[in-house]
Amino acid sequence: ANLVMVQEHKLLQGEEIAAAKITAYQLGWNSVMSAATGTGKCRSGGVAVLSRHGISLVERTVQTALHSRIVAAQVEAPGIPKFDALSGYFKDGPGMVGVNAELLADIGNFCDNSGRPGMLGADFNANKRDVAATKLHHILGGVIMAGGEDQVATCTASKVHSSIDMFLVYGGLENGVQSVEVVRGTEVKTHR
Repeated sequence: ANLVMVQEHKLLQGEEIAAAKITAYQLGWNSVMSAATGTGKCRSGGVAVLSRHGISLVERTVQTALHSRIVAAQVEAPGIPKFDALSGYFKDGPGMVGVNAELLADIGNFCDNSGRPGMLGADFNANKRDVAATKLHHILGGVIMAGGEDQVATCTASKVHSSIDMFLVYGGLENGVQSVEVVRGTEVKTHR
C-alpha cells in the first residue's frame, strides 16, 4: 500500500500524536492525524491518513465539530493530479442519523468545496446498503467500493463479523481503482 486510512487509533493530542508521527516517519510514512477524544482507557476516535515517503500529504481542514472522527489530506504524487484522501470513523449504533448524518454532511461539504477528486476510507459502522442509502456517493459523482463482491467481513472484533469498512471514491478517481481487497493474517490487531 502507498496510502493508508486509519480509524480509531485512540491516540490523544500532544505527546501521543507527536510520537506516532515520528514513528510513522521513521518507518517510511508521512502522516496527517486527528486526535481521539476522552481520557485514560476511555477513548474514542482518532483518524489518520498515511502515505509512503515520496508521496506528499498536505493537511486540509474539514469544517466540523467532530474532529476526532474525520481528517483530510491533499495527496501529491509524481505523475498524477492532486487528490484528497479522507479517513473517517462513524459512531457505532445510530445508523446514518444524528452525529453520523452531521459527519456525512461535513464530509460532503468538504468534498464539494475542494474541487479535487478524492477518496474517503472509513469505518462507517454501517453496511454498504445503509451507506448507499445516504446518496452521498451520487451527490459527489462517485461510487462505494468494498473488499470483495460478496462483502468480505472487515470487522472481526466480535463473534458476529461485519462489513462496515469501505471507500467512497469520487471525481473520476474511481476509474483508476483496480480492486479493493481485505487482507487477513496481518500483525495489525483491531479493537485492541
